Amino acid sequence: MSIPSYFDEDAYLFYNPDVAAAIAAGAIPSGYHHWLYHGWKECRAGAPRPHAIDRRIFVRRFEARPYGVNLFGPLSTPSGLGEAARSSRTALRASMCPMQETNVAPWGTESERIPPPVDGRYRINLIHQNMDMIPLFVRAYGEEVLHGAYNIGFWFWELPAARADWAHYCEYVDEIWVASEFCRRAFACVTRLSVVTMPVVVEGLEKLASYGREHFGLPPSTFTFGYIYDVNSYIERKNPVALVEAFRREFGDSRDVLLVLKQSDGGGPRNPDATIVERAVAEAANIRVIDAEFSDDEIVSFQNALDCFVSPHRSEGFGFNLAQSMYLRKPVIATGYSGNVDFMDDRNSYVLDYRLVTIEQTVGPYIKGAVWADPDTDHLRALLRCVFENAAERNARGAAAVQTIRNRFSSEEAHRQMQGRFRDLGLDQPPVRRSLFSQHLPRFAPPDAPPEVLRHIR
Repeated sequence: MSIPSYFDEDAYLFYNPDVAAAIAAGAIPSGYHHWLYHGWKECRAGAPRPHAIDRRIFVRRFEARPYGVNLFGPLSTPSGLGEAARSSRTALRASMCPMQETNVAPWGTESERIPPPVDGRYRINLIHQNMDMIPLFVRAYGEEVLHGAYNIGFWFWELPAARADWAHYCEYVDEIWVASEFCRRAFACVTRLSVVTMPVVVEGLEKLASYGREHFGLPPSTFTFGYIYDVNSYIERKNPVALVEAFRREFGDSRDVLLVLKQSDGGGPRNPDATIVERAVAEAANIRVIDAEFSDDEIVSFQNALDCFVSPHRSEGFGFNLAQSMYLRKPVIATGYSGNVDFMDDRNSYVLDYRLVTIEQTVGPYIKGAVWADPDTDHLRALLRCVFENAAERNARGAAAVQTIRNRFSSEEAHRQMQGRFRDLGLDQPPVRRSLFSQHLPRFAPPDAPPEVLRHIR
């Protein structure tokens, strides 16, 4: 099979070293062959790609629709993205904004995906799918679901700049919402679209904290540090091994303290990275690993059962577990870098020192050569000891934390800012300004593309 002129074989192999290795081993004849039969389905980088249609042609359809929001997101999934989607639902309900909900199941599951009926749609789409999920969303629900609506992507990212090779996904939205200034700067690097920081909702957790320590097998009086993370969010980024190291060096085998690491695999097959932490613990008597899926009630109850929440992360887009623990008046130790610094400081929490380091090996979507934080484990040891020994200080910071979270992340504040944004854009009243809709590139259709390719590129 010859490689057509419009396909950049070198670029495809550069972005997909596994394909290059397969060619070297004789498993496949070329990068083009791989892309034609597999790569386009997997949204592989470095290959020809479709462009979003210019949605300005659907303005009349937009104007005919009533004001309201079509909310898409993993509304039933226990994850950070799920928390964000549910927080938007809470804010929209608080504002009495008309709303239609579509629960988007995690990708990789065999869930049925049915777009909302056309007749009942509102004029705003609020889509809680991260930047790299957009092509999966469009393929599953159809690009038509974006037509006749002002499309807002609520996105998270954990590095200082969004990936340039994902920038074309911005074509599918008209505006980007983010939960932190860190994310706002990251996406502003790759698009001219408006990138707006919008508060998430963290409230009402008292109603969910229904389980006590005994439910998790925790001793009633031992001082307990804890951390919650999903292995599928990458052990290297969540960095629990640094916490294990600092805790063991500071407290040894002391029975006066306990460290509990609650990890999960996101409901899928067991991730082999889960064993990394288990090996680091190496049967330490005062460290436990709970490897299980928790309901929302259990997650909040676990946060409430801890004496201190610790997150030695390398980067976070926002930090829901941190904000929720602070809402529950818990002292929180966390790396002083990324999305959480919007609401954490030395008055309401314990900010962990760090230095920026280069990512040495690509980890999931985090590409080799980018930067993230390397928390100072000596400082972490000192903060663990400080929290453990100084009850007056940890109580004072916990009290300050409650005020910060409840003032900034209430449903009232979130719906006030959402409604204000809709009003400023004129989305609540026709006629719409046609300049609201993004200018998109023409559809890609190379003149010499063979029929088998044209089936996959519009």
